[in-house]
Amino acid sequence: MGSGKSFLGRKIAQHFDLLFADTDDLIEKVSGLSINEIFMHGGESYFRKVERIVVNDLYKEKVIATGAGIVENPQNRDWLKEDNNYVIWLNPSWDIIWERISDSERPKVRSLDKDELYDLWRKRYPLYKECMDLEYRNNDDAELFKKIEGKI
Repeated sequence: MGSGKSFLGRKIAQHFDLLFADTDDLIEKVSGLSINEIFMHGGESYFRKVERIVVNDLYKEKVIATGAGIVENPQNRDWLKEDNNYVIWLNPSWDIIWERISDSERPKVRSLDKDELYDLWRKRYPLYKECMDLEYRNNDDAELFKKIEGKI
């Protein structure tokens, strides 16, 4: 949440002339509801079920920005770790993430305080690390493009 997945995913897709997909956008399309509506009416468990359906239907050869909580489902982690996937973990500092999400209307941000969000971020940290092929912590797009050249 707030790491820049959608923003950077679009840039990567454009640079390498690949298709781009954002799982949150696809979840909204499949469900006919906004992310906030999904959380209000069905809760996180319903969101995760729809997320799993969307992930199963994604085609290869595309840049995919996933939701931050995708790693909480062991099946999703298995999918991320498949040989034909190349996972870039966007890992800015907590301070940067908090700056980006503190005024957000995202369901998790609205329902948890700063300390609880930090705890969630720390809980997911080893799961991201487990799934990643490349960790990215800075804003040098040219460096990132060079690192992933031939990988995707």
